[in-house]
Parts: sequence; structure tokens; C-alpha cells
Amino acid sequence: MDYRDLINDIKARKFKPVYLLHGDEAYYIDKIAEYMEDNILPPDQKDFNFSVFYGKDTHPQTVIDTSMRFPMFSDFNVVMLKEAQMMKGKGNEIDKLETYIEKASPTTILIICYKEGRFDARKRMFKLIKEKGVIFESETIKESELPMFIESYLKRKKASIDSAALRLLVQYLGADLAKMSNELDKLCINLPESGRISVDQIEKNIGISKDYNVYELQSALLTKNFALVYTIVSYINDNQKANPFIFTISNIHAAFQRLYHYLLGGEVSDFDMYKVYQIHSSQKNEYKAARRLYTVQRVEEIFELLLDYDLRSKGLNNGETEHDELLREMVYKIMS
Repeated sequence: MDYRDLINDIKARKFKPVYLLHGDEAYYIDKIAEYMEDNILPPDQKDFNFSVFYGKDTHPQTVIDTSMRFPMFSDFNVVMLKEAQMMKGKGNEIDKLETYIEKASPTTILIICYKEGRFDARKRMFKLIKEKGVIFESETIKESELPMFIESYLKRKKASIDSAALRLLVQYLGADLAKMSNELDKLCINLPESGRISVDQIEKNIGISKDYNVYELQSALLTKNFALVYTIVSYINDNQKANPFIFTISNIHAAFQRLYHYLLGGEVSDFDMYKVYQIHSSQKNEYKAARRLYTVQRVEEIFELLLDYDLRSKGLNNGETEHDELLREMVYKIMS
């Protein structure tokens, strides 16, 4: 069952006796748990019929005993076990919930939130939940899906975003959905009258520089804009705390990795650039220019160069060269 279907079932009050929310992406697990906590029971029924436990501090028998209680002045008794992956002791404590799930109370809704990975599908408990309840797996979002997530999130808040601003958020914040949603909320609070988020708004409200950041460095390197490269490098070197060397070099590598796939794969329509190569529409012209400026062989040499400077930044075969000088050397060699 996917996120939207599960939420729609809760809205329609189609409940199951047990829910397992598990997976690598905590964002959707938290969102579903929050929605269930707010919407299954009305506020005046929660005092006696809603219980929250945390795996690290809770014995499974406590969860079982609470789940076996009858609701008071309500149709349901709701029991939520958060951080269930922490319920690990001698013999893996969480497995002891099997005895309850096998004969789950029809008047109790047990919600198990299991983060930091998938629950073992080979376990009997998993099979019992699949038979009697609902299993939701929250998978890590792919980078190619981030623009759709951002646009959909903003649409629900009656906002939109420029393509350049969208690319900046994707590249700067990555696939941390909790962090992304927090920053989007911040932008929506300070939304201009147009209702459209621009790069200027991001710079003002989040603090990402639109001119001098590692993503603009990517673009300048791809197009071999020497003057801009050295301007950005100077800015980055003056702000090393916000731009650590490992972060800069990993993002340069990511740009040339996309270019490498583009060189090997060939031209596609502008519409398919992101789908095939993860090249955002706002950067397509830069990659098209880079396709004329770099060869497959040269990009392979750049990969070796980046590896060498990565090792040097960690002290291997480096002597006493500081990170700022390493960065200047590296970008010079990339464009030579």
C-alpha cells in the first residue's frame, strides 16, 4: 500500500487492527503516524484510549497488555509504538508481539513505527501483520523524484517554484525529505505576492548563495568559464566551514558523472534529460556545451584527478598543501 492510499483509508475510517510502518525513509513514517494520531480519535477520547510507547524504553508485554484493553467511551483503543527498531534485547524483544498480533483485538489499532531499515520479511511477525493488517514500506526517494516531491509539496500549499530555484534546492538539500519539507515550509511562510519561489527567496530565507556555491562551480567547470570558476573558488575558500572540501569535490564528481553518462548515451529530447541523465532542465544548455568541450577520455582522466585530490585532502601523498590550494590546483587541472 502506498502513502496516499493509506491516508485515504484512514480518512474513510477503513481501519485494520495492526499497521507496520517501516523502511529507510523516516519522513513518510512520521507523517503517517502523525496523521493517524490526529485523526483516528477525536480529542475528547484520547485521554483514555490513546497510548504512545518508545521501543528503547518499553517492554513488549506493556504494549501487549495495553493493546488488549477495551476502549472507554470510544470505538477504538489506539496504541502507537514508535522507534520499534530499538526494542531489541535478549532474543529480539519485538518478536514477542507475535502473540498479540496472532489474536489481535478488533477494537484496538496497533501502529508499529520501525525506522532505519526494513523489518525482516522472513519473520513470522511480518507475515502475521501482512495477513491481518497493513504494511507500509517507506523507501528512500530517488534524486530523480525530488523535483516532483517539491512541486507537489508546494502545490498543496498553493505555491510554485522557478526551475533554477528547484535545481538549487535539489542539489543543496538532497534527499533528506524532513529537512527539505522544513525548508519549504520556511519559504512558504515568506512567500512573495506572486506565490512563486525564486532563487532570491532561497538565498534570503535559507542562506544558499545563488552566485557562489558549489553548484554554480559545477556549471562554470562544465562550460570552462575560467574567470567565474576562480571567482567561485575564492569565495568557497573564504567560507570553508560552509563549503568543506569533501562536499565540494563530491559535487564536482557528481557533475562529471552525469556528463560521462551523457557522453556515452548520446542526445535525448530536452524533456528526457532529467529522466535519463538526471540533468535538470535549467542546466541542460551547460551539459550540451560540456559535450562539445569534453571527451569521454578526458572525463575519465578527471575522475582519476578527483580521486587523487580526494586522497591528498585526507593526507595521503600531500605534504603540507592546505585545502584551499588543493582546490585551486584541482580546478586548474580539470580545465587544462
